[in-house]
Amino acid sequence: MHRGKFVSKDVLMEVFWPEADPEAARRNLHQAIYTLRQTLHSSSSDFQYIVFVNDRYRLNPDLEIWSDDEDFERHYEAGNQFEKSHQVDQAVLEYEIAANLYRGDFMAEDLYEDWPTSRRQYLWQTYLTMVYHLAEFYYSQKEYSIAAGYCQRIIYMDDCQEKPTKT
Repeated sequence: MHRGKFVSKDVLMEVFWPEADPEAARRNLHQAIYTLRQTLHSSSSDFQYIVFVNDRYRLNPDLEIWSDDEDFERHYEAGNQFEKSHQVDQAVLEYEIAANLYRGDFMAEDLYEDWPTSRRQYLWQTYLTMVYHLAEFYYSQKEYSIAAGYCQRIIYMDDCQEKPTKT
């Protein structure tokens, strides 16, 4: 989630081993980083996947990683820009791509963790706002079955949802 930023060893130890004493957490972190490096290491390359500088770790910025949430957000923002410039057909295409990328709660396996909560909420609200726009568009085009399909998505995600606010 924070691959573009350095994260201190202390933060990593607190996130992954909050109950461990500092020395045990440090050993666990070093072992985890070592294992991760071994797992990612390609025998044909000296590429460093994990960068360590000033007691902070990060993924190498030259590492290309596809992330569905970032792609979702990119398409949503593109649709938003097209919508602002009154290029509705282009906006709808971008929104549809984004809507099809959304697969449910961000980091659903960590529903009871605090750290992904704000990102999860942002993506969920963005999805609902975007799908609402798609439903409105198709309704205005008299494409009622498509509009109804988007309305069903909204109801599935939140059966008490009213007109969402723009994110």
